[in-house]
Amino acid sequence: MNTILRLGVYDSPGVLDRIAGLIRRNGLNITSLNSGTFKNGTAQISIVLTDARADVYKLGKQLYDINFAADYKVFGIENACIRELALIRMKTSDFDGAHFKDARILEEGSDEISFEITGLPQEIDTLLQSVQGKVLDVVRSGALAIQKGGNGLH
Repeated sequence: MNTILRLGVYDSPGVLDRIAGLIRRNGLNITSLNSGTFKNGTAQISIVLTDARADVYKLGKQLYDINFAADYKVFGIENACIRELALIRMKTSDFDGAHFKDARILEEGSDEISFEITGLPQEIDTLLQSVQGKVLDVVRSGALAIQKGGNGLH
């Protein structure tokens, strides 16, 4: 079962490395990780972990107790709005606008086209499988998640 840990962390050098080390020491597996500046001196980190929610809750408490996290929330994917961004480059001749109806064109040349797609991670997986062998390059953001209405476990 996937569980999401959202952290508000103090934005200092090495904090992500220390968090990843604690996750490793707890024997948890990171499926997806995103980090970005939130407010002055803090960053938001969203981590999707494949393990028991109780273990993830314990991890959040540990991070909070050792002062890595100013705040944390633990919630299941069933209680989250999740999206992923993919940047894709392929030959113009292989691009089918109907197949990529929600794509936003970033750059289009005579030979190649670059575009972005946003959706659920499994939607991105399905799309990429359907054009397997035609994609020249792809970059994925990993899952971004925000909790649906209500409170997390913390």
